Amino acid sequence: MVSILKLMLRHYFHFLSQKDVKVTSVQQNFLQKVKVIVEDNMDNDELTIEELGSKLFMSRSQVHRKLKAITD
Repeated sequence: MVSILKLMLRHYFHFLSQKDVKVTSVQQNFLQKVKVIVEDNMDNDELTIEELGSKLFMSRSQVHRKLKAITD
């Protein structure tokens, strides 16, 4: 079963690849870090947004706000 986090991230990355979205190098770096963490944990269905935030040294709400800000 795919976790909600992975579904959410798939949505964000799909959105970014389909739209003519302009991202800064800082945002691109953040997205690359998220992508690497998710890819490294593809077998871990228990990966949570809290764990992702911990690996990014951010809170759960900061991760969500940053992803949302990039895709708005």
